[in-house]
Amino acid sequence: MFQEYVRAVSEHQERLQRLETELQTLAKTWRWAPVVKAIQALRGVQFTVAVPRSAELGDLRLFENPRQLMSYLGLTPSEHSSGERRRQGGITQRGNSHARRALSEGAWVYRIASGRQYDAMDRSAAQAVPSSRTSLSGSTSLSSSSFLPSASGGSPSFFHSL
Repeated sequence: MFQEYVRAVSEHQERLQRLETELQTLAKTWRWAPVVKAIQALRGVQFTVAVPRSAELGDLRLFENPRQLMSYLGLTPSEHSSGERRRQGGITQRGNSHARRALSEGAWVYRIASGRQYDAMDRSAAQAVPSSRTSLSGSTSLSSSSFLPSASGGSPSFFHSL
């Protein structure tokens, strides 16, 4: 009986390996392949996590600002308002549950500090990201300031650079 369980587990592991190999082969020609590569540069994000994130989020240029993206993900707070009284509750969870779960799991990884000092640089180098400061579409680079509103008060440059 125990051997049947062991065999079933090993068969599932072999199947997962075959599927992952096929997915890696197909992803090389996928239009979001550069996005998948960039996401893998994040700590704790492997290929099998980066592909669903890219597939679920799709083209980020569709969102004019981060607020629309958060709404799509269902990460906006619920609100109970009456007159001048305004109360915000937990997140609405009305958006894309798969993408929300993938992103929140990734956020949990970043709660704990990395044990290695140069961990991020090693991951970026391992992903062979071009050294020219180009984004996934080739226009401008993605930096932490890309998510900040511009000086003119417009939407963040991140959404216009993709």
